[in-house]
Amino acid sequence: MKPSLCAVAASLYLAEYTLYSNSSATVLLNASISDSFHLPYGLAANVGVAFLAGFCATLLPAGLLLHNCRPINTFYVSSAALAVLGIAASLSPSFWVLIVVRLLQGAVSAVLAPQLFRIARQQFYPDHHTAFLGSWGLVVSASALCSPLITAVLNDTWGWRAFPYETVLTTVMSIPLLAWGARAEAPEPDAAPDSSRRGAGLIVGFGLAQVAIFLGVGATAEPATKVLSSALATVLGVAVVGACRSSAGDGARRPILYRSFLIVFVAGIATNVFTLVVIYVLQRVQSFSSYRAALVLLPMAVVAGLLPISRFGRPGDDAKNIRLVGYGAMCLALAGCWVAVTADHMSSLLISATAMGGAMGFLWSSLATNVLTNSGRVTFDSAVYHYLRALGAAIGVSVGATAIGGFESAHPLFVFAGVLIAVVGVIASVAARPTVAARVEVEQ
Repeated sequence: MKPSLCAVAASLYLAEYTLYSNSSATVLLNASISDSFHLPYGLAANVGVAFLAGFCATLLPAGLLLHNCRPINTFYVSSAALAVLGIAASLSPSFWVLIVVRLLQGAVSAVLAPQLFRIARQQFYPDHHTAFLGSWGLVVSASALCSPLITAVLNDTWGWRAFPYETVLTTVMSIPLLAWGARAEAPEPDAAPDSSRRGAGLIVGFGLAQVAIFLGVGATAEPATKVLSSALATVLGVAVVGACRSSAGDGARRPILYRSFLIVFVAGIATNVFTLVVIYVLQRVQSFSSYRAALVLLPMAVVAGLLPISRFGRPGDDAKNIRLVGYGAMCLALAGCWVAVTADHMSSLLISATAMGGAMGFLWSSLATNVLTNSGRVTFDSAVYHYLRALGAAIGVSVGATAIGGFESAHPLFVFAGVLIAVVGVIASVAARPTVAARVEVEQ
């Protein structure tokens, strides 16, 4: 690729890293924030919940309303707003001011997220999409590994108020890179979402109901209520996919797109259940330090990062992406079975982490490519992609936390997590298989 296109890619990668860090790394700051404002630990955890609430509640409306806005201009405005809000979070004089700032950060991030795929489709030639999204998987994996470590170092050295400046820096760097590298041309036409208010309202209604349920899960202490709420949120997530397909009216012509949405959602649940359960057992049961526990998950991040940039695992056309998604589903099922049967030993955990890395490496970039190349309304579809990925992760954390509170020892906890992950692998495999049949019919 030309240097200008490399600059555009770097800008989008930095933006994706910013979104990931803002949404997930703050869990490491809960203790420091609670000490700083003299609050209970559980109340301090709402700093992360506030971002998620703003992000998920705004994503689908933003996807419906922003298709007429120029993606590069929207990128500049939302990125600048994120930088200002990052500084404001660091200077927050009280806890509730910090909560409001984090809520606004989530909402602005929801405006930024759909623009990444829009800019990619506008700026990159079709034969560059696979290279761009292959490295995208590496960025996601690097974010999962590096962002918590950087956050921990900043928190230990200067306190929690230093954390926002990591994302302020990445945001400030992304703006001039895009300004230098972006081609000055009209954006690719983006099909407007379905004009039916009923269809649009149904999609947004499902999404907001799912956010409300998730927030309710955090407010209740009853395990049975948590389980039922998480199950209902999962059902509504599937309903969002169905509503998107119905409102677009192209489900028969684009089955790969909507099946990719479903797989992104359920795979997000499985990967976060795995991560939370493993980290809990290592830290609380086996008394590992945070850094030593992170090293156990290092094979997962390494494999997930290297696969999509390798010749074998790099996304390609629809047929190859379908095969890669099938490989990822098999890795999920394998990791789940291994966790359920043998995860009590450290060597078994390393093998499970490697298998989960394979699942992430095969799935994330291939599914993102399916959305980018098959979408007829990229603004809304990319918003749905980010929404389902975020809510899947949130439900996974909720399910994992409920399981941790419900089991007295590590073995039944691993069995539960392993069975759930294996079931998700089977669901992902079944969801991908009809797509193969549909593609064969189209080709014939």
